[in-house]
Amino acid sequence: MHITLYIYGFAKQDSFYLVDVPTEAFGRLIRIPKSGSQVTLEGKESIHFNYVFLEDLMESNLQLIFPNERNLSSCKFRLTRNGEIAILMNESADFLYSVKKSLSTRKAGFPSRIEFERKVPELIREKIAAALGLPDYLTYEFDGPLGLVDLWQLLKINRPELKRQNFSTVFFTSFDS
Repeated sequence: MHITLYIYGFAKQDSFYLVDVPTEAFGRLIRIPKSGSQVTLEGKESIHFNYVFLEDLMESNLQLIFPNERNLSSCKFRLTRNGEIAILMNESADFLYSVKKSLSTRKAGFPSRIEFERKVPELIREKIAAALGLPDYLTYEFDGPLGLVDLWQLLKINRPELKRQNFSTVFFTSFDS
């Protein structure tokens, strides 16, 4: 599942670019230090960070990607491809090799769903879905960020005070009043 920017508004009419957001190279969430630093109770200086989605960072800096263009607009979409892995058990004695081979073709699977941010114009949405051969019932709109599964990256932050404490279960013997 990749986030893609559809960039349009070039001087040449009917021009557009599809830019794949390079999440595999940089991760989806980009850490940016907050301005200033804070002093902890131990007297040590610690820097806190803000996090921004890579696609938002790219979208905010289109003039750096296309320096000779003005008045560019962009919108985001996420394409999900079929991830089925077909392995015949009697086909190969090397099961691990079969899995690796199937995973390598997974990115080229046929499109199975597309998600658009809500601001994507209907004409662009239809054009992209038609180019991929996706019917209306496999297209979705979202108000928030696409691909919220990437927020799991936040669990890797070393901030124990922000993580859930252990939960002690309570057993009730009766619900009678």
